[in-house]
Amino acid sequence: MIEQLRQHEQEEAGIQKLAAATGIHNHDVLQELLNANFRAESIVALSLIPLIFVARADKVVDDKEQDAILDAAIEEGLEPDTPSHELLISWLMKAPDPELLEAWRHYINQLCKELPKEKIADMQQHILERCRTVAEAAGGFLGRGGISDEERKILGHIESAFVTVE
Repeated sequence: MIEQLRQHEQEEAGIQKLAAATGIHNHDVLQELLNANFRAESIVALSLIPLIFVARADKVVDDKEQDAILDAAIEEGLEPDTPSHELLISWLMKAPDPELLEAWRHYINQLCKELPKEKIADMQQHILERCRTVAEAAGGFLGRGGISDEERKILGHIESAFVTVE
């Protein structure tokens, strides 16, 4: 019973740190992020989740897609040898659980409830541009065609996360 209490206290402390790092205060969303192994120390990797899923749409991360993701990570300020970088590398090596994308979508939904519409539009444009860069990096079939049907489906799923509250 004491061990369960300690676990609960550690979990609550993790949720509070995530709340401070993300600006989100919805307990359910924070719990979902915590369950997906996000900690305040690895929160920078959260912004790269859509790129991972676009790259993995066809089940294999091409070298050019990987390079595009690593470039985006550098632009986000993700430093090597950090928990966020280690998390990103693990996603490049092994496909993350599909629930990770859903946790990201819930995070974005919550942000959309808290941010001004202009910021939401800027964030959406930024994320979708990066996703398209990753999708186009491999060049489609034999270097032609750009974005595959699978990638378009994931892009649509990512785009639908950006809802605005009237």
